[in-house]
Amino acid sequence: MLNGIDSIFAHVDMDSFFVSVELIRHPELRGQPVVVGGGRGSRMGVVAAASYEARAYGVRSGTSILEAKRRCPGLIIVHPNHLLYEAVSRSVMAILREITPDVQVLSVDEAVLDLSGVLRLWGPPMWIADRVHRKIEREVGVPCSIGIARFPLVAKLASKLAKRNGICMILPRKETAFLYDHRISLMPGVGRMTTAYLKYLDVFTVGELVARAPLFWERLLLTRPVENPFPKSISSDLTLDRDMDDREAVSAVLRNLCRKVASRMRRKCLKAGGISVRVRYGDFQAFEQHQTRTELRYDFEVIRQAERLFSLADCLLLPIRLVGVRLSPLFVDGGSRPLTVGNRGHAVAAVYRTMDKVQKKYGRNSLFQGR
Repeated sequence: MLNGIDSIFAHVDMDSFFVSVELIRHPELRGQPVVVGGGRGSRMGVVAAASYEARAYGVRSGTSILEAKRRCPGLIIVHPNHLLYEAVSRSVMAILREITPDVQVLSVDEAVLDLSGVLRLWGPPMWIADRVHRKIEREVGVPCSIGIARFPLVAKLASKLAKRNGICMILPRKETAFLYDHRISLMPGVGRMTTAYLKYLDVFTVGELVARAPLFWERLLLTRPVENPFPKSISSDLTLDRDMDDREAVSAVLRNLCRKVASRMRRKCLKAGGISVRVRYGDFQAFEQHQTRTELRYDFEVIRQAERLFSLADCLLLPIRLVGVRLSPLFVDGGSRPLTVGNRGHAVAAVYRTMDKVQKKYGRNSLFQGR
């Protein structure tokens, strides 16, 4: 079945993206152990991205700042600027879309390109990858690694081999040989339950899977490792700068989180059938309240429900450490007028469409509805 496939994909992965962007702003830090991360206020937080010099000390994404400083005493910590990273990411994605319109953005720093339809226009895959590689470095100034293969999943693995700042192509019909000794648990798209089931069958590597279940292996190869366009939930939470007794201040944080998740939901053309609010106290006790059988689209609807649930979830007279909101389940929004705003539904929808356009162009905090 796989022999007749002539597609070709490129997986573009930015190298230590957050750090690379910061090094454009602070070239004096090049060659030094640098991490982007850290908490808010008195909280130390964790590492979001580490330079390769810091990785040599065992510092990785997710390492606590305290542990990172212990491993690397000369560590330089830069606090993240996510608006800047998003702006640089948009520049990178714009370059990719100059090559082909079929770009699947996986995250702020990686994407998969389907090159099948542009080979006659741009030439062989390696030429295209080299063109993309040079253009990103010349126009944006950040390094990237590119993997090329007939299948997006293999291209993603090839980009890891290309680290750092390189290009790796897996030749057609050589994918299985390339991955033969690769552990199944490390494959993109293979989750905990699948790994446990294969372990029960004594299948641990690709080679063993090919021998025992060749059809499953072929189906896995055809999987496209992209973000689910219809996620089951959208959530956001925030650990506060310090444990807070002021409930109104916490409510203000919650309202901002509600605007964030509502905006993300509308961008995906979805609506929510439920909402949850979570509260964690300074002693790490956590409580959550849910509301289902509802229909939420807009900021004010999410905020109204969230504030009511917050008053129920906040059941202890203790300082609050974390607050969060989750919208779930999610459904495709057919564009019908929300019942919660009555006859003003079309006008409200028009206002939010305009507001979403402004936020997309100038940032999420450029414009939002007041209380």
